[in-house]
Amino acid sequence: MPHVSMSHLIGTMSLLGILLIVGLIATSIDMDLKARTMKADLQDVAEFVGNELMGMTTLTESSQKGDLFSYKFIDIPESVGTMGYHVSIASDPSTGYQVVASLDASPLTRASAALHFRSGIVVGNATNVPPLGYSPPVQIVDSLGSGVAKAVVWCYYNATTQLSWVGLGVFTG
Repeated sequence: MPHVSMSHLIGTMSLLGILLIVGLIATSIDMDLKARTMKADLQDVAEFVGNELMGMTTLTESSQKGDLFSYKFIDIPESVGTMGYHVSIASDPSTGYQVVASLDASPLTRASAALHFRSGIVVGNATNVPPLGYSPPVQIVDSLGSGVAKAVVWCYYNATTQLSWVGLGVFTG
């Protein structure tokens, strides 16, 4: 019967241990790179939506034609990496409002972009709808999911009160 020497046993176990450690380190580095990439992609989405909201607000307020509801289609990616996400507008005590993009599977993986609105801006959502007096061709929503068809940013300017309402929506018309 062949006997396994102790040195062969120690060498084999050491080799398996080293392979396990190298595999764990490689997996850790890969996961870190993917997380950084997804966070950067979320940041791009948040900044894009924020810029579109600011542009829509400026355009609507500068029209000076009385009450005006305007909207613009935006094209947001279907996923970040291979994961779904959602975009919303949140209130931040230090900066005012910000656009927040976060992963559905991991809400702690998020990015935000500050919205530098002037005073007199109201953020509309599903429960805080502007007093239009008619039904706009946009369903006002709290957040947009990744890949939603016909996503829009909208702005309503009320000439009487000189208030602007902004928000996210889905085109229904």
